[in-house]
Amino acid sequence: MRKKEGRRGELVYLLADYKQLVFEYRSKYASLVKKLHFWKTSCSWLFIFLLCAAAMMSVWLSDHRMSLTEDKKSISVLNKKLDSLSEKLEKTQSQLLAAKDEISQKDNRIDKLEQTASSTSKRLIEQLLADR
Repeated sequence: MRKKEGRRGELVYLLADYKQLVFEYRSKYASLVKKLHFWKTSCSWLFIFLLCAAAMMSVWLSDHRMSLTEDKKSISVLNKKLDSLSEKLEKTQSQLLAAKDEISQKDNRIDKLEQTASSTSKRLIEQLLADR
């Protein structure tokens, strides 16, 4: 009988150990489920954050591209205006040089006329004085 009782006692201890082992596995399983839930939630929030960041970045890039194309267009317009102003400046400079040449020629003519007039007036005055 003692053998039976000994076996029963061992069986009770084995069952208690088994029960303790099952309890430990359940608690470990529960903690693993909690950790898994935490990481799933964290990954979900991280994915949502990255998705929002990507959307904002794409909007920013499209705005940046639009502003770059507008800048290129305005630069080309400004270059065209600058070219036309350069052409006008060249024309104006050539006209100014022509006007300077014409003025210097007229100045030379005026000087010659003044010299001629003064020499003529001197001769006339000398003739008048000589006639008197």
